[in-house]
Amino acid sequence: MGEGVHVIKSAPKTDRSYLRDTESGMNRQEAFRVNQLEAKIRNRKTEKGYVIDSNGRVVGESTNGTAHRARFRASDFKKDAILTHNHPTEGANSGLYGTMAGRIGVPFSAQDVKNAVRFDLKEVRAVTPTYTYSIRRPKGGWGDARTAINALNKYENDSRIGARSYAAKQLSKASRSGNLTRQRAREISDRANVGTQYSEFKKMAKELGWTFTRKKAK
Repeated sequence: MGEGVHVIKSAPKTDRSYLRDTESGMNRQEAFRVNQLEAKIRNRKTEKGYVIDSNGRVVGESTNGTAHRARFRASDFKKDAILTHNHPTEGANSGLYGTMAGRIGVPFSAQDVKNAVRFDLKEVRAVTPTYTYSIRRPKGGWGDARTAINALNKYENDSRIGARSYAAKQLSKASRSGNLTRQRAREISDRANVGTQYSEFKKMAKELGWTFTRKKAK
C-alpha cells in the first residue's frame, strides 16, 4: 500500500487452479485474481479495494480505508478494469451493529457508481461477510453520465424514504407487542436499510440496463 501501484504477480504457469474460478463476465485470469482478493477482504473491518485488469493484474489499490470508504487515486482506475472492494458491516462504526441484515450488507455507494461511469469500468463489485454485489457494464456502455447521476440521486432519496417508512411500521408493531428491546430496534433498522437499498438499486439498474446481481458467498 501507499506509494505507487501495487501489483500482485500472476499465478505461476504450473498453477492451473484459476481454470476452476470462471465467473460470468470474467475471463479466467480475472476470476482467479478477483476470487483471491475478495477472500482476503470480505471480513475486514475497514474498506479495502483493488482494480484488476484483463490479465488478472492489480493495477490500482486503495489506501487509508475507513469503515465507510476506500480511498483511490484517479490513476488507479483503468478503462475496462474490474473494481472490487469490501463493505464492512461489523461494529458500531459501520452503523449495522453486526446483525444478520448487517452481515448481508448494502449494495453500492454513489461514489462506486460514479467511478464505474467516469472511468468506464467493466464491473464494480462489493463484498460483505455473506454476499457479493456486482454491477456490470452493458454492451452499449454505462450510458449518459448525467442520466446515471439523476437516477442515482432518485435511488438514494427513495431508499431513505422507503427505509424510514418500513422501519417506522415495524418499530410501532414491535412496541405494541412489548418486544422492542434496543437490540430488536437495531435489527429492524438494519433490515429496513439493507432491504430497501437492495430493492431500490435493483430497480434503478433495470431502468438503466445495467446487470446487477447479489450472490451468496461460497
